[in-house]
Amino acid sequence: MSSSPARAAAPSVGALASGYEELRTLAERIRVADPERGFHLVVHDRRGTVADLASNDEFRTLLQPVASVSKGMAGIVVGLLVERGQLDPALPVAEYWPEFAEGGKGGMTIAELLSHRAGLLGFSPSLSWAEAIGEAGPADLAAQTPVWARGAGHGYHAWTIGTLVDELVRRITGSRTAELFDAELRRERGIDFWLRIPDAQRGRLRRIRPSGASGDAVLTRSLSDLATAPFEWLDDEEVWLNSAKVLDAGVSSVSGVGTARGIADAYAAAIGADGSDALLSDRTVARISQLHSAGDDLVLAKHTRFALLFEKPWPGLDFGTARAFGHDGAGGALGFADPVTGIAFGYVTDTVPSPGGADPRALAFAEAVRRIALSRV
Repeated sequence: MSSSPARAAAPSVGALASGYEELRTLAERIRVADPERGFHLVVHDRRGTVADLASNDEFRTLLQPVASVSKGMAGIVVGLLVERGQLDPALPVAEYWPEFAEGGKGGMTIAELLSHRAGLLGFSPSLSWAEAIGEAGPADLAAQTPVWARGAGHGYHAWTIGTLVDELVRRITGSRTAELFDAELRRERGIDFWLRIPDAQRGRLRRIRPSGASGDAVLTRSLSDLATAPFEWLDDEEVWLNSAKVLDAGVSSVSGVGTARGIADAYAAAIGADGSDALLSDRTVARISQLHSAGDDLVLAKHTRFALLFEKPWPGLDFGTARAFGHDGAGGALGFADPVTGIAFGYVTDTVPSPGGADPRALAFAEAVRRIALSRV
């Protein structure tokens, strides 16, 4: 009788490097405490994969929606453009997208736009779903006057930051963010992640289960009504992360699907955490991961910190050192890179945590990984 809980609690171990044994113990405790909620964790350092722990083997093969983890993947694409000299975060958005200057936005910089400072939270009520995800969506945002004055603060652009960066990338390269990610990262590095799921991968898709709280449960009203209005179109599923509408849209703020290994591999490629050649130089990493917004979030009504599309660590989202950059998602997933420790981290779970955002178990793993990695630096 006593052996059954132990068997149920044992995680599936794909890799575990010397020095990281503590992660297995933590995974076992997690399985005992909540055996019904699955997870998969992958961690790379400069030696390669140092941890691959899952509640079961299935987590290594199935894709799942990861919501705002997508923003971090878009951030890596932005990093590529910065690396190549195609994009300067200090320049006005209108240098690349002239129509954006309407509504008094002529001086707004790329850095302001991509760190949730734009005040362009939602689409005009007259737009349809098809229009919002098409050419009319970015044109509508470009024509708007921001809902707060430049420099007044920052607030989480849950959906529209994807529309904004997708149009910016298209203006510079002729391709949307999802297409560039696919060409420059997924295919080049074999990364198991898509910002728009192809038909050939739909058979691998795992559905995210509810747990009594939606991903946006922490939101308050007023400004958040604008920021969350696009999600009201996603009425085809109990949990909006599973919506075919959002997965097919290819919006780089919310449409991503992938595995924990895919997330970790993307961040590893960015900084060379797995021993391969880094896509981004140290200088570019410093630029895209530099803190631009910190303090009370005008939409979420809580403290948040942002670099260029990436979240930055703070005590409420404590995933790395001050140099770390990444993003969580409403379904509990988390991905990040930490240039100080040389870590790339990917985590997914099959159940929406309560409240939404990074699964507390992901943050527990991240804290242990940081402590172990710092002891090795």
